[in-house]
Amino acid sequence: MPVRRRGLEAAPSVPGAGSGIGSDSVSRTDNGMVSVEIALSLALVLLFALMGTWLLAAGQLQARLTDAARATARELARGDSAVEAIAVGHRITPDARVEVLRDDTIIQVSAHQELHGPGPVLSGLQRTMTATVVTEPEQDSPW
Repeated sequence: MPVRRRGLEAAPSVPGAGSGIGSDSVSRTDNGMVSVEIALSLALVLLFALMGTWLLAAGQLQARLTDAARATARELARGDSAVEAIAVGHRITPDARVEVLRDDTIIQVSAHQELHGPGPVLSGLQRTMTATVVTEPEQDSPW
């Protein structure tokens, strides 16, 4: 009768065991790769979210500058003074620089502002919106 020794039984054969594909040495080096991939993916998602927010802010700035230039030009066309009309433009966009160029029948209003973003890449966007109004030449009214 053969003698059995405890603890020395042969381990069952597993395909891929030992050195080569699927061995413990390969799987140990891959353990940190998932963490690195997730970290890089999250950083990329954060970057795209930041860029999207900045683009929305740039669009909002452009709309406010357009509104300020149009409102200022409208007030000037109604006959208000330049100081009162520029004050209307500043109520819409307080940080904007509003300039008025007046010819005989043409009034041109420009609103300028710089958009400051996070970091040096996204800051320093200059936006200028212009509104032009053609007025009628003043005539002596019979009224």
